[in-house]
Amino acid sequence: MKEKIISCLKENYLIIAYVLLTIFYELLGVCVTFHKFMIRDPRMLFIFIGLVVLTLLLIRNQFLRYIGCSVLLLFTGFLNILFILVYEMTGTVFDFSMLKLRNDAMGIIESLPINFTFFSIFGITYAIFLVFGYKFCKKVPLPKTNKVFIAIKSSLLLILFGLNIVVVYSLDKGGNDVQETDRLYGNKEEGYTQLGITSSVFNAFYDGWFFSNIELGDTKDIESFIYDENHIYRGSPKTSKVDRSNYNVITILGETLEWFSFMQDEEIYPNGFHFENKEVLKELYPNLYRLYDESIVMDNFHSREKTDISENLSIIGSYPTKVYINYDYPNNTNPMTVPSVLKTLDPNILCKSYHDGERNYYNRNEFHPSLGMEEFIDAQTMEEKYGMYNWIPKSERNLDGDMIDACKEDMFPTDQRFYTYITTISMHGQFLHRKGFENKGYYDLMDSYGLTEIEETNQEAMNHNLFRNYAVAALEFDDAIGKILDYLEEKDLLDHTIIAVFGDHNAYYQGLSSYVKDIEYPTHPNYTNLFRVPFMIRVPDMEHEVIHKFCCTADIVPSLFDLLGIDFYENLYFGHSVFSDTESVLYSRAYDVFMTDKMYFTNLNKIQYLKEGYGDEYIHDVEERSKELLTKLGYINRIFHNDFFGISEMNEKQQVIQPYLKTFEEKIKKINEEGLF
Repeated sequence: MKEKIISCLKENYLIIAYVLLTIFYELLGVCVTFHKFMIRDPRMLFIFIGLVVLTLLLIRNQFLRYIGCSVLLLFTGFLNILFILVYEMTGTVFDFSMLKLRNDAMGIIESLPINFTFFSIFGITYAIFLVFGYKFCKKVPLPKTNKVFIAIKSSLLLILFGLNIVVVYSLDKGGNDVQETDRLYGNKEEGYTQLGITSSVFNAFYDGWFFSNIELGDTKDIESFIYDENHIYRGSPKTSKVDRSNYNVITILGETLEWFSFMQDEEIYPNGFHFENKEVLKELYPNLYRLYDESIVMDNFHSREKTDISENLSIIGSYPTKVYINYDYPNNTNPMTVPSVLKTLDPNILCKSYHDGERNYYNRNEFHPSLGMEEFIDAQTMEEKYGMYNWIPKSERNLDGDMIDACKEDMFPTDQRFYTYITTISMHGQFLHRKGFENKGYYDLMDSYGLTEIEETNQEAMNHNLFRNYAVAALEFDDAIGKILDYLEEKDLLDHTIIAVFGDHNAYYQGLSSYVKDIEYPTHPNYTNLFRVPFMIRVPDMEHEVIHKFCCTADIVPSLFDLLGIDFYENLYFGHSVFSDTESVLYSRAYDVFMTDKMYFTNLNKIQYLKEGYGDEYIHDVEERSKELLTKLGYINRIFHNDFFGISEMNEKQQVIQPYLKTFEEKIKKINEEGLF
């Protein structure tokens, strides 16, 4: 018996090595991304390995086995390297809809270094396998087999294929079979810790191909939910004292804007600015400080999204799951957005969006008109139409100040009420030395204040230089803010223009936010501060105030409606006005996590962070608010996936009674009839 076991091991040593290395690479991949050497649900991984093993066992030639194992191990290693890179670039695990972002992401991926730990360990172990596998594959005996064994192995292959289908269905069954509120429960681990990298990727493809459909369901049910009379927001006492029905609105998404880009606080940002005299920051960033001093400041505002989702949340107020709407639903009918509602109530308002990036990035040029924008102005158009120098082909970031100089007359017309949405780019990572900033003297200016570059190559020096490059980029954003304020003042627009400025996400590029805040893991006592970014609204008739309640990107739309005196149907929007007493719960489409300033969790059985001093009572409160949010999410999914407002209500004879778009517009007008409009 012992001899048979030894003989079997010798005959199949290549397959055994393949199995051990595959499991090791998967665990290593999870470890370098989520710092856990574990996979909670390895069913798909083991089935995949089992299918490969049974296939290899049917091969009687050791050299062919060697080739097969070598190719499969290389495939596993490459897959892990690629999706570790995706995670380090985006902070998110792969999902099927990311394929729509592949062209946008390639330029960034090419500029990122491959994870050294995984690559080096994989390279060494794979090389050892290649050398010793080839050396011994001709020396060991051929595997013994017979027709019975072949039949058994073939049968097992079929059984494993069947099990694979069962496991995939159990993981991915979607549509109306699963309620969104189920996200709150279960034992799902964060990211690749749940299934491993290879299994997560395959599962994402299964999900995208076979389980992505969400049925429309009963349209009367959707209508009843949207137009619930008990969920109409009628404004708050703080905002209703002034008629702002003729106010202009400017929303500015500050790419990667953080408080530490222009503020110093050694306790909160231990690796940020360290000027002996903090007043020098007001000399460096005078316009951001002016905006701060003249605005209502949300100092407990958080974002845990990517740029495109943050942008859409601040225009639409909601976002579906499983898709990237810029690509999946670019032509949907979206009457609930800020520009669409403004145009419904004031047909003469001009709504445009601007971004000094490429026109097809995130498909904005096709998608933004569906949000109610008359036009989307991109960097190429700015160059062709307004003469702005375009840095993009030269691997530089365009300059936000140049965008304002070029487009300000178009952005802020003096003869027409306007809603202008601006997405900046100068502060976008990676945080490298840039010619555009050098030409404007920003590096010399920063040097004159003592924040100089360190020429050493150690990690601390590299982090310091990253922060310096980021602080230099913030000078350009400050310049853009100054040019906006100055132009509005010059044209007598400032006194009737609301300006909202917010950061789309933290500075996760190259780990800068973690470094500056000295926060990396959920064990940190103030972990959610990692995602705390600026949100300021300058309202001409309201004095500077700091609002301390938790708020998030989904709160921007309700807050703007509140300020403008617009009554709206709350069930269409995930967030709440910052001027109300209701706090939101952040659910991240990109990261599949829930968050408040005191909690961070994948689900309620996997609470990664709970602030000290908060227990069951607080958790229960967050649970109830999360259920309300997820109920909305379920309806939002049905609305977006089926373009609800783009279809029409039919009678029994299948004749059009009323387009749902018209219904929405009529109801919005009706609930605002007695308002300021």
